[in-house]
Amino acid sequence: EDDPDPSNDEDDALTTPNPISDLVIVKSVDEATPNVGDQVIFTLEVSNNGPSAATGVSVSDQLPTGYTYVSDNGSGAYATATGIWTIGNLADGADTSLEITCTVNATGDYTNTATLTGTEDDPDPSNDEDDALTTPNQIADLALEKLVNDETPPVGMNVSFTLNLTNNGPSDATGVVVSDILPTGYTFVGTNTPGVYDPITGIWNIGDLSNGNTVSLNIYCTVNPEGNYINTASVSGNEEDSNPDNNEDDAMTTPIPTADLAIEKLVNNTTPNVGEEVIFTLNAYNNGPSDASGVQVTDNLPTGYAYVSDDGEGSYFVSSGHWLIGDFANGESRTLNITCLVNGIGDYINSTRIIGIEEDSDLSNNVDDAVTTPIPIADLAIEKLVNNITPNVGGNVVFTLNVINNGLSAATGVVVTDILPSGYIYVSDNGNGAFVSSTGIWTIGNLENGGLTSLEITCTVSSFGNYTNSVSVTGNEEDSDLENNEDDVSTNPNAIADLAIEKLVNNATPNVGDEIIFTLNVTNDGPSTATGVEVIENLPTGYSYISDNGGGAYVSSTGIWTIGELSNGGTAILNITCLVNATGNYTNTATVSGNEDDSDLESNEDDVSTNPTAIADLAIEKLVNNSTPNVGDEIIFTLNVTNDGPSTATGVEVIENLPTGYTYISDNGGGAYVS
Repeated sequence: EDDPDPSNDEDDALTTPNPISDLVIVKSVDEATPNVGDQVIFTLEVSNNGPSAATGVSVSDQLPTGYTYVSDNGSGAYATATGIWTIGNLADGADTSLEITCTVNATGDYTNTATLTGTEDDPDPSNDEDDALTTPNQIADLALEKLVNDETPPVGMNVSFTLNLTNNGPSDATGVVVSDILPTGYTFVGTNTPGVYDPITGIWNIGDLSNGNTVSLNIYCTVNPEGNYINTASVSGNEEDSNPDNNEDDAMTTPIPTADLAIEKLVNNTTPNVGEEVIFTLNAYNNGPSDASGVQVTDNLPTGYAYVSDDGEGSYFVSSGHWLIGDFANGESRTLNITCLVNGIGDYINSTRIIGIEEDSDLSNNVDDAVTTPIPIADLAIEKLVNNITPNVGGNVVFTLNVINNGLSAATGVVVTDILPSGYIYVSDNGNGAFVSSTGIWTIGNLENGGLTSLEITCTVSSFGNYTNSVSVTGNEEDSDLENNEDDVSTNPNAIADLAIEKLVNNATPNVGDEIIFTLNVTNDGPSTATGVEVIENLPTGYSYISDNGGGAYVSSTGIWTIGELSNGGTAILNITCLVNATGNYTNTATVSGNEDDSDLESNEDDVSTNPTAIADLAIEKLVNNSTPNVGDEIIFTLNVTNDGPSTATGVEVIENLPTGYTYISDNGGGAYVS
């Protein structure tokens, strides 16, 4: 009931007792089995069961290692550094509390003890201390990240999947296993940590992974031409995972189809002769892993070859050098044979390249070449001409040497051998020193395919010798036609014998009736030996043949002196003894001739004249018809005048002065006699 006078409701009696304060602490936790990393609230409830008021009350609550202080509701009364909660005075029967919020650590001491003290004696110290224990659930936030180094890899290439596993805690993880079974789009190659990953089961066995640590694994795979390209990995451990959303990750590629196109080029003969046919074989391969499309081989024949044929059935176009294959399955191979003629000059490295629409994983085998080292074939041909096939001996002829290279190759080291035969004497040439007459060597050197060069050699035709002039040509290269490497030309010289005759007489002014000697000197001034030589020596009427020293070679009746053969420089002499007639032609002409042409006909005739002194042997005979006449008889004197020659007598007169014993009567002289 209401007390109308409360002032008298209380009274005291004073004692000075020893204060006794039964301080009691009770410690509790809001979650006895928290997850590591969770926050728990420790509640400290302090009460004073008296009977005295308590002073200097404080609680020591140093958080153990299993917890990390977060906050408290002590408004500053709790010092986290020392763990002291300063309460101060606490009346009898009073109570107070403190809530401390902590994070549960992954490891440490999870028994949280609080100790209560005060200034006064405590009659029951057993309740001055209390603890609260948690048994945390270990939480390991395993986070898996999966990466790929190339999201658009070429098929057949290797990619690297990187698994980054982090334990975000707060607990250490144990029994950690990553499952990464490679999908069908990939083929396992290896890892950067051999042995920890089983490609068959896809298990990466990690084991323990402490809080905050990260481990990584690179898995190397070959990208298959088809299959599933989404590679998913997941992680698990013994501990509860606070964030299962990051326990799985995947990496996806979008492979670029790749066809490893390869070309192999072969040739059936690496050292063909120029002009021969060779066969280039092109072996095309698709080593995959993808099928190829739009496949084309380019094989432009270099200048060293001329296209002949191929077995591509129209798929090879020589104008562009393209061999069109088109679709080309993985693992398929095809072959093309191209037959070519080896040219004499040009590039002999025959390269070929294969391409397709798909990316090629190995470009090193997309090009190949085949090289030949042709044996040069130079068809050297020589032609020898002469400007006159019937020259005169002693005259000049010009030999023309035409050398042509009909071969496919350029010729080198070309040499012509033209040793002049004995029938000719070298005079000159137009080779500017390339022809050495002493050796007969004409050094040409190089002569290109189709090239022509000429040499003119001027010679004098000898009077005798070999008139077939042979020539041959050689070079460094093999010659495809040796039959035209030699030629010859012959002349049939006209023998020229310059026959000359000289006629002499031993007495240019003989007496008629004398014997004189005509000397005939016949010489052959060449240059040829003269044959069929004869001299016509018909003695003129002024002479009569007596004899000669020709041993029968001179026939006086015909006047022919047969000499026969007379060598170059030779001389033949004939002496003819004659009687000088009283009358006649005293110019004695002799003419020499032979079978050969005579270079100087003016010397083929000579004459010699005499101026004989006429000799007339006049004889007179005088007869009388009566050697014993009577005086007074007539007698006849007969005068017989005779000219016993040999000359005709001129100015003949007879002096017949009759002696005194006779008197002229008459004569029969018709006035020729003057008495």
